[in-house]
Amino acid sequence: HQRAQASEAIEKAEERRDEAIAWGAEVQRKVEEKSGLLEEALGRLREKSAQLEEKCGQLEEAHTHNQELSQVAALASQREAELRTKLADVSAAASEAEAQWLSERRALEEAQKAALQEAEAAGEALAAAQAGSEETAGRGKREMARQQEEIAALEQRLLGLQAEREKL
Repeated sequence: HQRAQASEAIEKAEERRDEAIAWGAEVQRKVEEKSGLLEEALGRLREKSAQLEEKCGQLEEAHTHNQELSQVAALASQREAELRTKLADVSAAASEAEAQWLSERRALEEAQKAALQEAEAAGEALAAAQAGSEETAGRGKREMARQQEEIAALEQRLLGLQAEREKL
């Protein structure tokens, strides 16, 4: 009877052992399956990590590029402000030069107008002088003719007196 119990106990122990081995094999199989899945997930994570590192590198490059662009934009803005200032200075100088030119032009026009008026006055004075000179010349000619007549009359009288003296 003890033998039967021992045999039964051995059988039960063997069954439990077999079940434990089967269960251990099942656990092993599941562990291996999970391990494979974990390996795949780890591979994907490593791949994602590499992609993220690449993206980080690209972002750093983009950030550096943006900083460079910001510096260039700041320099361009500064240069634009300088050029606008120079343009304003040149425009002001051009306006001042134009105003001065207009002022000088007006002064020249006034001087030209005054010179024309003086020339007209001189022309009128010359015309008057010429007219006066012709009138004076005419009077002078008449006076000369009168004096010549007087001289001729005096010569005739002198001749007449000489002839009378010779008669005497």
